Amino acid sequence: MQPLAKAASDDDRPLIERVRRGDQDAARILFERYFDRIYNYAYARLGRAEDAEDLAIDTMTRSLTRLDLFQDLTAAQAAQIMGKSVGAVQALQHRALGSLERALHGRANN
Repeated sequence: MQPLAKAASDDDRPLIERVRRGDQDAARILFERYFDRIYNYAYARLGRAEDAEDLAIDTMTRSLTRLDLFQDLTAAQAAQIMGKSVGAVQALQHRALGSLERALHGRANN
C-alpha cells in the first residue's frame, strides 16, 4: 500500500475528462492511482482490512461514476463533501463496532 500523499492534481485533469467521456482505461488508471491512499486512510481509522477495502472500493466507484458532480467546486463545497466522507467512515466504524459487540455478546452467552 502507498502512503497517503497529495490530492488529485492538474495531471489528473486529462484522465478525468477521459473518464467523463466513458474511457474505462482512464478510470482504471485513476482507480489504481488513488485506491491505496483511500484504503490506507480507511484502515487507519477502522482497523479492519475488510471494512477498509469495502469503503475504498465504494468510494472509488462512486467517485468515478459521479465525476460530473465535482467540476468547479468551491472550497466550501469541497469541505462539505469531505465532511460527508468522514461521516461515511464514522458510520462504517459504528457498524463494525456493532458487529464486534454482537459477536462478543454471542460468545459470552455460549
